[in-house]
Amino acid sequence: NISEKYSYNSDYQIKENTFTREGYTFKSWNTKSDGTGTSYNENQIVKFTKTNMVLYAIWEGNEITITYKDGTNTTTKKLVVGSSDKIITCPFTKEGYTFKNWNTSSDGKGDSYSSNTVNTFTKDTTLYAIWNINHYRVNYSTNSGYISVSNTYPVYNETIKVSLYPSEGKKLSKLIITI
Repeated sequence: NISEKYSYNSDYQIKENTFTREGYTFKSWNTKSDGTGTSYNENQIVKFTKTNMVLYAIWEGNEITITYKDGTNTTTKKLVVGSSDKIITCPFTKEGYTFKNWNTSSDGKGDSYSSNTVNTFTKDTTLYAIWNINHYRVNYSTNSGYISVSNTYPVYNETIKVSLYPSEGKKLSKLIITI
């Protein structure tokens, strides 16, 4: 707060703003804290006809960028500091994976954000797509014999070793694999 004396009904030069607010730009002075009163610019010459005039700094949020990344894929969204907005639904795909959430760290160890949740950002922010590898259930059956399988719950792109042992004296004529 800064207090200054002025003479009633005489010329007065509005002071330049010396305050700062991170993420915001000074807009004007105003007689109401919400900016709905009378506005005054810095260095403007006015005549005050009231005693004990209070002027409030009015601020505008700066534009910031929210960057959504997945490896080489990127999309951006412009917002104003302090405004609320929904986190986007992931527009990217990754074969063999299901999107989990957005995170401020590419390794998923930062702050997490779910799609379609409303959040408020105060600075440029990069959000990385975090993925869960898909798991599959594999069922095997034959018309005769025994099957040995290294894993019946493989993840995407995992190699599975399948050994077939036909019953004695029989030929294996059918192997059914269901994923």
